[in-house]
Amino acid sequence: MQGVRASTGARRSVLRRAYRDAGPQAPPPRYDAVDAQALNQGVMGLFRRKMVAELGRDSQLEGYDAIIDLTRRLNAADRAPRETQVATRRILQSLFPAWLPRLFKTMFAVPFPAFSAKMNAVVTMLSCQWLMGPSTVNDVEVDGRVLRAQGVLVERCALHACTRQCRHCSCWRR
Repeated sequence: MQGVRASTGARRSVLRRAYRDAGPQAPPPRYDAVDAQALNQGVMGLFRRKMVAELGRDSQLEGYDAIIDLTRRLNAADRAPRETQVATRRILQSLFPAWLPRLFKTMFAVPFPAFSAKMNAVVTMLSCQWLMGPSTVNDVEVDGRVLRAQGVLVERCALHACTRQCRHCSCWRR
């Protein structure tokens, strides 16, 4: 039994090292210019207020660091993983008026799927830079077809503690 534990521990150590080294080796760039943009400040402030409403308390930190702190608190809360997922979904849904997703689906997604995908890409690129860093709208290939301006390429993820779980992130290609 001791030998099994030792080999499991060694395997975990190798996996931990590989996981740590999976992303870029250079230190992350500074995102001061992104954080200073009015749209990014507004979206980050809204997201923070919705997280505070869900958690019932705020962070003493400022800006992006406060979002990370609140995220850690959400994940560390005394609840089951499924409850954390449900709370996260509530936070994300609270960012939009209840009628907007249904209206978007009716007016754009169903009748104009390509236009809807392009609009989603542009909105994501504009509204999520505070979270992911600079990004651009790009073409994507799906099932051998090139879809024009329907993807978002993140230049380098801004997450300070990147979990390397978004496999399409450019961090994996550097």
